[in-house]
Formats: sequence, C-alpha cells, structure tokens
Amino acid sequence: MGIPQILILALYMLSLGVELAKHGETKVMKYDFGGKMLATMIVIGLLIWGGFFK
Repeated sequence: MGIPQILILALYMLSLGVELAKHGETKVMKYDFGGKMLATMIVIGLLIWGGFFK
C-alpha cells in the first residue's frame, strides 16, 4: 500500500471520527461549492497519484 492509498484511508477515517464525535447533534449548514470542489479535487488527485485510473 502506497502513500496515496494511506492518505485516502486517513481522510476517510478522520471524517468518520468527526461524525462519531458529533453523532446525535443537530447539523445546521450551508452548501459550500468551493469547499466541496477542493475536497473532490484532493480525492481525485490522490486516486490519480495512486494509479486508480491506469
């Protein structure tokens, strides 16, 4: 397993940890295209780096 795969797993585990810590709390949020675009670009970049599309 290479660095890109480890980073993807770490990002998803971090996301799950935040959801677990805040489980049951009310979530009030606005949609944020810029933030979502950045997050998507990071994941796609890691997938490309890791050879997913080869």
